[in-house]
Amino acid sequence: MSCFGYQGFSNAKFGRIECHEAINAYARKILLDAKEIFEANEWRLVHGIVDSLWVTANDDEEQTPLEELATAITDRVGTRLEYETAFEWVAFVPLRDSEQGALTK
Repeated sequence: MSCFGYQGFSNAKFGRIECHEAINAYARKILLDAKEIFEANEWRLVHGIVDSLWVTANDDEEQTPLEELATAITDRVGTRLEYETAFEWVAFVPLRDSEQGALTK
């Protein structure tokens, strides 16, 4: 079941802003713990959002395989994380008037 965002929706029948805030606090903690583990194993977090993290290898360093890190992060945070695939390339499109990434592109 997924409820991200819906819990904070003002017209949600069962939603509560406190629940939405708590969900986001846990998600932020999990993301920061995962980032710490990736960085300790020579990976750089490029982007993270609700249910996905994108990492890239640090140049000239030996990385721990991502499958092993997914298991280590799962053990640490108590939420299953899995390595899905490697991409040839990925683009994070900037906003028209800023260097920030566009959230919907």
